[in-house]
Amino acid sequence: MEVVFVVLGLLCLLLNAIVEVKGLLFLALVLFPAASCWASCHSSGLKGLRYVLVNTVLYSFASLLVSMISPVEVGGSWGFLVGAVLTLLMPIIVAITVLITSLIGGIAGLVARWLSARRE
Repeated sequence: MEVVFVVLGLLCLLLNAIVEVKGLLFLALVLFPAASCWASCHSSGLKGLRYVLVNTVLYSFASLLVSMISPVEVGGSWGFLVGAVLTLLMPIIVAITVLITSLIGGIAGLVARWLSARRE
């Protein structure tokens, strides 16, 4: 299940570069990384936290690809320089966002696993 969430999140990120629908970026950077880590940690415990690293690396490379497909355009006299800097910083910003949401999802998955084990 966690692989499905990772693939769906990457597809939403790539699709957002083409279509630019506001909800797709939220799904790609917040919901799907958290859901993949939640599912992984809920099913396999602490070993599921490997998806924190997997998500961060995959989403960073995907955002680098996205920044090449549709670079940031800024108007003004310094627009070219600001656009280039934002294009280079985009994978770092995406990596930090995905890392935080993946950790939150992983912790939630571990808590859910602990609560379900405690219940039995």
